[in-house]
Amino acid sequence: MGGVAILVRARIKQQVIPNLNLLSLEAVAVLIKLNNRYVTIVSAYQPPGRQMQMSDYDKVMNLDNSIIMAGDLNAKHTNWGCRVINPNGTKLLSFIANTPYTNYAPNEPTYFPSDVNRQPDILDILLIKSFPLICTQEALAELDSDHIPVHKLLDLPDYSVQNCMDYVTPNEVKLIVKNLPNKKPPGHDHLTNLMFKKLPAKGIVLMTSLFNFLLRVGHFPLSWKIATIILIKKPGKNKSNPDSYRPISLLTSLSKIFEKVIHTRLLNYLNSAEVIPKFQFGFRPNHSTIQQLFRITEHISNSFEKHCHTGAVFIDVSKAFDKVWHEGAAVIVHLPSNTNSLKEIVGYALLRILLKFLFTLFSFDIKQEATSVNLLTSFAYTLEGISKLFIIFSFIAFKAWHISASGL
Repeated sequence: MGGVAILVRARIKQQVIPNLNLLSLEAVAVLIKLNNRYVTIVSAYQPPGRQMQMSDYDKVMNLDNSIIMAGDLNAKHTNWGCRVINPNGTKLLSFIANTPYTNYAPNEPTYFPSDVNRQPDILDILLIKSFPLICTQEALAELDSDHIPVHKLLDLPDYSVQNCMDYVTPNEVKLIVKNLPNKKPPGHDHLTNLMFKKLPAKGIVLMTSLFNFLLRVGHFPLSWKIATIILIKKPGKNKSNPDSYRPISLLTSLSKIFEKVIHTRLLNYLNSAEVIPKFQFGFRPNHSTIQQLFRITEHISNSFEKHCHTGAVFIDVSKAFDKVWHEGAAVIVHLPSNTNSLKEIVGYALLRILLKFLFTLFSFDIKQEATSVNLLTSFAYTLEGISKLFIIFSFIAFKAWHISASGL
């Protein structure tokens, strides 16, 4: 006989998730708040006499954004240290391979059969979804049953700014300045890239100290967000139509240098916290369209071998970033912790820089009488700076599009 249960301390905020309605898996789930973040804990048991239904596992792992599922799944596979492979183990490995879930198992057997003809093995497994943890497991020597208890210690990695973000160094600033193009026009301060390249070592050190201070307090100077905008008319377009012009924003060189500093650290930060989905290929180093095509081709081939149909939806949204719900995107980063908000991912100081950089920019040197042109330039410039911070803004924009679509 099986059976599942979860004991939760009374001081921990909790909410039982009822009526899972599973076919073969026995499971109970509870939503708790752990370190200011909501996560669903699932205790599960897969009876050996019932056929494993992967739809049960798919249903359980989709209960919430963050899932920790543990239990005796009667699934053996050498990939997680078992002595042999059984059909349940093959099914579970295939299930995990096609999802972003992570599995853990103890390093020693958790099942000691009373039958001398059968050997001990590992049956207790941990599945985790979208919840980065440092997991250590220990099988306890309490042999009052053929299944021994397993002590699982789950510790959150330290993703603080100090541990995930290096401070700016003079050599880093010097390299960024060195790679600035010489012929790029300056911003409203008329300081060219070539002038920064002529700075002495003391000037580089002063810039480095300034950037470190701004990163620490989460500030992006207002004057660095002012741009001189040049409108370039598209060939063959009506000059009286604002859509006929392509705006070019000229930012200050200091803004561009600090932008590169932020870009490098935010990407390192998000990669270390494993926030960016592994299927995101655009605007990421060492990721190309060829790899994405290989992934889709492999998915189609696997479905073909299983005699299944494969469907795909390709969406190309015209002027996607112009149409993003900007106010909603700014709100989304402050959503509660069970939604994996950007505020919790990158920290408060970095969030302040990001919001100030993306959503509070100003145009400069635009004639007031050209009302239609003003509308075009100010709207386009609201999203200036996205090129270098595209992945972070994509994270916000995708959530904004998802919420907008859900309301249709």
